Amino acid sequence: MSYHNIFVKSKILKKSIWLFLFLPLIITLSAPIVHDPDELGRVQIVEGILKEETFYKLFVMDDFEGNIPWKVHRSSAFLNHTEFIAKVPESEAFEYETNIYKKLYPIEANKSLMVRSYFEIPRREKVFIKPEAGISLPRGIPSRAFLWVYSNNYNMDLQIILKQQLTEIPVKLGSLKFEGWKRLEATIVVPPQNRWKHERKATPFEIKGFVITCEAFQKKGAFFIYLDQMAILLDRSFATYPGSEIIDNWDTR
Repeated sequence: MSYHNIFVKSKILKKSIWLFLFLPLIITLSAPIVHDPDELGRVQIVEGILKEETFYKLFVMDDFEGNIPWKVHRSSAFLNHTEFIAKVPESEAFEYETNIYKKLYPIEANKSLMVRSYFEIPRREKVFIKPEAGISLPRGIPSRAFLWVYSNNYNMDLQIILKQQLTEIPVKLGSLKFEGWKRLEATIVVPPQNRWKHERKATPFEIKGFVITCEAFQKKGAFFIYLDQMAILLDRSFATYPGSEIIDNWDTR
């Protein structure tokens, strides 16, 4: 066998080994995340909590029907665009959740917020989506967040940013590596010092906006997502004992 044939076979063998070792990883990274098959069940859990636990309150932050203006903020204005579109999830879970929300707030379910922007340097840039003014939350400790998102299989993460005075509390809602509509749900962990400020000083929380960051393997270029029906579950258990409604202003005198 000639040296050339040995060299060619060696290269083929190396490529085969490389594919054997790394192909599963490539497939995993490129494949969309499978949707939660029990979205309806998760909505029903929230419904049960609201019925059985009187110290929980649900706050519908925005139904994205156009009542609250949103804008994209990033270093470059290239391709930044927001628009309210007649596009909503078509699922039993979304309809069921909408009916729950309608019992609490005069919401609609006809539109969603389309967000379009661009990543020039994916792993370094961030895209901020902010309301025209901060959205103040009612009394209560934010404990869970719910949001419907339409994605196109992006290697990106979506966060919501809570704010209390000068402190920002980022909450990861989830990955955008899926296709179509998906209900994102996340636990909100409020630091002890911020809980204390709210419980004893009634220092309010507000929603500052969303942040989109890129994961590895996300290519540069334009992207678009849709946002719909954002709600926050508030824990008011700290205000259930006699006298808890009195705000502690002792050290401010």
